[in-house]
Amino acid sequence: MATLPSAMNYWVKESSLTGGQSLSYATHYLIKQHIVFAIPDILMLGSAIIVSKIAALSIEFKLSKSQ
Repeated sequence: MATLPSAMNYWVKESSLTGGQSLSYATHYLIKQHIVFAIPDILMLGSAIIVSKIAALSIEFKLSKSQ
C-alpha cells in the first residue's frame, strides 16, 4: 500500500484513502497549487452528471444536424 502524503496523514487518521478522498486530493493538488481540501463525493457526482448530459446533448445535436 502506498504511503499517504503528509497533508492527508494529518487530516485523515486512516491507513488508506477512499475513492472520493483520493480524487479530491489529486484534483486540488493540481489545480490549487498543493492546497488540499476534500470535495464531497456528491459534488463530483453532480459535476459528472452535468458534463455527461451536455456531451450527450451536443452529440445528439450534431447527429441531427448532419442528417
